[in-house]
This record gives sequence, structure tokens and C-alpha cells, in this order.
Amino acid sequence: MRSATSAAFTGRAVDGAATVRPNAEPRTYAVVAYCGSRKVTGEVRVAERHGWPDLLPADRNVR
Repeated sequence: MRSATSAAFTGRAVDGAATVRPNAEPRTYAVVAYCGSRKVTGEVRVAERHGWPDLLPADRNVR
């Protein structure tokens, strides 16, 4: 089984899918992933929260 854990996640990430805690502070969190007997470490960065309209470009005709 492939899984990953991090203090930023709501639970264990399985097969590449994770949910970040809604109250996770913006910062970098350690991630530990397992695939069979192999262990890999890395990081995930949680950015500040932005509402959906703020993510859209101001001029939607720009490509």
C-alpha cells in the first residue's frame, strides 16, 4: 500500500490523494511517504487561503 503522512493532512494520504486540514497554518510541513518497504521524505507547502474569486485573473481574456 502507498501512503503518506503529514501534520498538514486531515489523515493519511492513500495512493497520492491527501486533504489539507482547513486550519493548517501557512508554512512548510514534513511529509513521510511509504511504498511497500520504501520510505521517502519530503515537504508540502501550505499557502495562505484565498477565496475562489481571488484566484481568477482580473482580465479573463488574457491567455
